[in-house]
Amino acid sequence: SADAPVEGALGRLVSGLQRPAKLLSGFKSPSLCLLTAIAVSQLALQALGRRYEEDFNNFHDHEHWPGLVLILIRLALCALFVFAMRRSLNHEEQEGVRDFLALLLVYGLIWYFCLPLLVALAMALPPYHRHFVVAGGSVLLQAGALTLLSTLFLKSSHYYRISSLAHMGSVLDSGFGKAGKLAVD
Repeated sequence: SADAPVEGALGRLVSGLQRPAKLLSGFKSPSLCLLTAIAVSQLALQALGRRYEEDFNNFHDHEHWPGLVLILIRLALCALFVFAMRRSLNHEEQEGVRDFLALLLVYGLIWYFCLPLLVALAMALPPYHRHFVVAGGSVLLQAGALTLLSTLFLKSSHYYRISSLAHMGSVLDSGFGKAGKLAVD
């Protein structure tokens, strides 16, 4: 279709991600099927990983084959994210939007790589430090990465300036109990 970001089967698969509201149209949507498959496979891999919980040779949730497959899924999704962001950056003409997309790409990469890098680092550490590094480091680094991502949507951000939010009021601008405008995009 003309809306497909890529031609062929891959294009049909990811085209639904351009308009998330269409995902609710049912299981006719290839994109919804892809997202469902990812969610089900991650849940199944998490459940399979619980089998290794009592194994004295495993010190964190990604030290066995189900955990490593979860890391590979995350890296594959990262590759799809980079592909989509680079394609968007190449097609976008507005400088403000390009600036926003560039920051989203950088912050998104930070989020995607936090866990795989921690797991790789943990493999080089003595076994008794692995759980602490992966569990504690994952919480801290991912919280930091999500904080960076959330800054993209603050009132003083690129997104705020390029979206219709910049031209609309806010519920909080008019005070509590008074009617204010909300952005709909």
